[in-house]
Amino acid sequence: QKEGAARDIAVSAMREAVEIAGREGIALDEKDIARAMEVMVTLSPEGKCSMLQDIEACRDTEVAIFGGTILTLAEKHEVPVPVNAMLVKIIRAKEETF
Repeated sequence: QKEGAARDIAVSAMREAVEIAGREGIALDEKDIARAMEVMVTLSPEGKCSMLQDIEACRDTEVAIFGGTILTLAEKHEVPVPVNAMLVKIIRAKEETF
């Protein structure tokens, strides 16, 4: 929620997703990122997203559905998505410890 590295990573990942969406004919843009950030600041800082809850419970996450889809479409369109690729690798590495 606060300005800083984590927020920058989130916005960068969203920008990559917006680029891929455009290649797929899906109408997303910077306004959608801004709206997502507006929602994020309204959430409780003590809250935990479902993916974090899955990791804490040593369950497989939905990273294949979200991040995996971005990676597949990025490959299809030959668009680099380094932030999403790294996030997927980090989450998959954590899942491998379960």
